[in-house]
Amino acid sequence: MESPPVLSRAAATLPLRAWVRMHTLRLLGGFALLDPHGNPVHGLAPRRAEAVLALLALAGDLGCTRDRLIGLLWPESDESHARHNLRNVLHAIHVAVGPDAVLVSGDTLKLNPAVIDADVQRFAESIASAQWEEAAHAYRGPLLDGLHVDDAREFDRWMEKERARLYRECADAMETLAQQAEGQSGPHGGAAWWARAADHDPYNSRLAIRLMRSLAALGDRANALLHAEAHRKRLWRDLQIAPDARFEEEVERLRVEQDVGHAGAERARTSRPGPA
Repeated sequence: MESPPVLSRAAATLPLRAWVRMHTLRLLGGFALLDPHGNPVHGLAPRRAEAVLALLALAGDLGCTRDRLIGLLWPESDESHARHNLRNVLHAIHVAVGPDAVLVSGDTLKLNPAVIDADVQRFAESIASAQWEEAAHAYRGPLLDGLHVDDAREFDRWMEKERARLYRECADAMETLAQQAEGQSGPHGGAAWWARAADHDPYNSRLAIRLMRSLAALGDRANALLHAEAHRKRLWRDLQIAPDARFEEEVERLRVEQDVGHAGAERARTSRPGPA
């Protein structure tokens, strides 16, 4: 009989999932379920099985009742058929992951955190504990990007709402990191995080302004103005709107500063004494 692993004192203080081999559930940036060795799990055929895992992962410790799962995923089915369909999906999850993947308490189902490590739960924990950098690292893209479940409009509405919430929380985390870095290290510290925040939320003119100001403070007005032009083009190409007046005022200010800088450099160049 194989002996259990002996943990060092340091390892014993780590969270369980830091050393136990677990399945990994990725929902941010698209759906992916990986076995303990990092290989994709096959056999989870029904899209509704993926949707159930997502619902349970985002519900966290509260879990989901069977009635809520049925209402979101089988709204048009009668109760008998809907419950039969849910049993089939849970069976598919048990076969693919293991019998302990989903915990049952009365009518409530919960994802077992000792079996499945979900990125959305790591993200939520990081936000709750103000670990902003860990949250930004955990966010790989929009929730369930590319997932569609036929004839489940209520699930689609839930997914869009949750997707928007997580997107905003990541944007807020990145902005907080940019402000903290700028406060600690000045423009050199803030520019990288302002760039990430602007890339995450590319239609946000306020973030574009903060990045432009950070670049200008580093003496890189040329790239600040290039970013301004790229932002303007993106807004028009994708949304058919123009930036607001505050954005245009900032661009004009940067242009004036750049012109003044060029003029000063030219005067300095021409005022140098020539060769004797």
